[in-house]
This record gives sequence, structure tokens and C-alpha cells, in this order.
Amino acid sequence: MGIMAAVAALFIAGCSGDNESSNKPFARQVIEDTAEAIGKQMVDAAFAEKDDTLSVPAQEIVLEEVPEVDFNEVNDIVVFDSFLYAAYDEGLVIYDFTEKKSTLIDNGERFNALAFYDGKLYAGGERLYTVSGRDLIPADIEFEGEVTALYSDSFRLLIGTGNGLISKSPFGKEQLMDAVVVNDLQFDHDGLWIATEGSGLYRWDGDRFQRRYLLRDTTIFDNVYDLDFNRDHLYVAAKSGFFVFDGGKWEQWTEAEGLPSTEVHAINADDWMVKVGTEKGMIAYFDKNLYPVKKLDTVEANVIRLLDEKLVVGTRQGEVLMKSGDFVTALIEQTEPTEEGPEVFSLAEEETPETEE
Repeated sequence: MGIMAAVAALFIAGCSGDNESSNKPFARQVIEDTAEAIGKQMVDAAFAEKDDTLSVPAQEIVLEEVPEVDFNEVNDIVVFDSFLYAAYDEGLVIYDFTEKKSTLIDNGERFNALAFYDGKLYAGGERLYTVSGRDLIPADIEFEGEVTALYSDSFRLLIGTGNGLISKSPFGKEQLMDAVVVNDLQFDHDGLWIATEGSGLYRWDGDRFQRRYLLRDTTIFDNVYDLDFNRDHLYVAAKSGFFVFDGGKWEQWTEAEGLPSTEVHAINADDWMVKVGTEKGMIAYFDKNLYPVKKLDTVEANVIRLLDEKLVVGTRQGEVLMKSGDFVTALIEQTEPTEEGPEVFSLAEEETPETEE
């Protein structure tokens, strides 16, 4: 697959099938088993007095503030230092946690994805940009199609587009996949998972791509929206439900198993309680059980992030909410009706070096 694939193989080796399980050193396995047991005890204690089915009735969301939001759905969120960046169809919104103020960078394009790579924040939509303060600088890389997903490690920036998957690294640019719409990307221990729109779920081992599916339904992963990986499990948000893969077998959750809706748009597995955003509200998953997420159980989450034990949720209605304990607040307020309107910044001109006469 060329220089890039050869180098990538040094970082990603091997490919596991649906019926394979990973081998771990004994000490590591003991540590992980102990941690999981402690985590399970904590969760069991927290929910000891609750039915672990979904018998708890839905609750109306109560916010400290509910600004009127004119934007469409939140497409992506990243948090860095004291700033939150949210990608919208109408532009890039920056929320300053210190000043509790948000601003809009508007260049007339939609933004779908955000990622940090090589010390820079990248924002992708109709084109790929780096974000410098309140300026958008066009990235020096050419490709076909709109940017639909961004993902980075210490070595490369992976750019999912409406026409495939591209890798940008110190070795240059390489087209890894063609003719697919990439929705999300996620590394596991030794491979890369690729979620697509209409083309299925793939895994790349650094050398080849393998489509993954279930024999009972080969189309079940045709439309996958979000991926996450933690504690040796892959979590999949798809139009056909919420899936958990332990390296050997798949577990599926739909409305029949207690989800608010079978269509799942967002997942976050940073905590022991995996947060799942469905079309009709959020739910939490742990140890093959589902639990309600208080005050967010009716929210249509499109993006879910964890920030210092606080949940940050981008909704399909354009809000960015933060849940801390029992309190839910709205962070993005620049669309609240005012006489002056939101603070707006435009595309920065590329600098042209001066020439000596």
C-alpha cells in the first residue's frame, strides 16, 4: 500500500476477526479485572434502590437557562484548555469557559468535524482549515469531497470525506479508501475502525480493509454514525441500534431491549457508564444493563463528551448542554436574541510574504 501503509503497519499490527479474542499479560488482566469489579460495585451501589430495567418514567428536562437556538444540529465538539469548540452547519462556535462567552466564526461554510493534530486544531467541512485564535487558515492539502470526519493520533491526521479516507502525516498524503462516505473513525489496540454512511463498518489493520458484519444480517452495519473504544470493547452507534463488541462476539440493543429508540447517533465510553444518545433521548449502559440519564433522558444527543466528570452534549436542535450532578446548563448562548446579535468573525486572509525589491 506504499510508504504510508508500511510505516502505519509499525503502529497498527494484526487484525482480529469476530470470533477472536486478544491475549493479554496475566498482570494486566488481573489489574483490569480488579478495576472492572470495583467499578461494578460502585455502580451497583449507586443503583441499588432502582430497577435496572427502564421502568423509571421519562423526566422533563429542566435547565438553568434555555436560550433560543437558531442553529441546526451540533456536528462535533472538542474541548481544549479553557475553550469548547462546536461545529455547526452555520459555522464554528467557540465557548470560553473563563469568560462564559461564546463567539461565532462564520465563513459561509458548514463544519462537520474537529480534531487536534500536531499542536493545531483542524476544522473540516467544505474544506479543511486550521483554527488560529478566531481565524480560519486553509490547510495545505487537496482532496475531493467534503470533510465528514477527523481523527488523529501522535503520528497522523485521518481525514474522512464524502469520497473516502485520507491520511496526512510527516510522510505526506495518502488515499486509504475510495468511494465511501466516512462518518467516524476509532482506533482499538491494534487496528482502525471506519464507520460509513451506506457502505458498512470496516476495520483496517495497517495493510488491508475488512468489512465487518453479522451473518444473521449482513446489512446491519450499513449506516454507522459513531464509534468509541474503551476497556477492550468497541461501542457502535448505528441506525439499527447500539452494539457492543468484546473482540469475540457482538451484543445488540434496540427498542426491544429497552433503548428509547433503535436509531442511535452518539456514544461516549470515557466513563464506566457508557452514554448512548438515541433519536428519542439519552441512556446509560453498564454491564449489560441500561440506566436513565437524569434530566437528559429526553435530549436528542448528536455528540457526547466527558469533561472532568461533567457531561457535555451537543444536541440535534443545536444546543450545547453541560450536566454536572443534577444541574444542566446551556453553554452556547450566542444565538439568544439581542439587538446586537452574536459576535461574528470571518475567514482570515492567507498571508502573502513580502518580496524584496
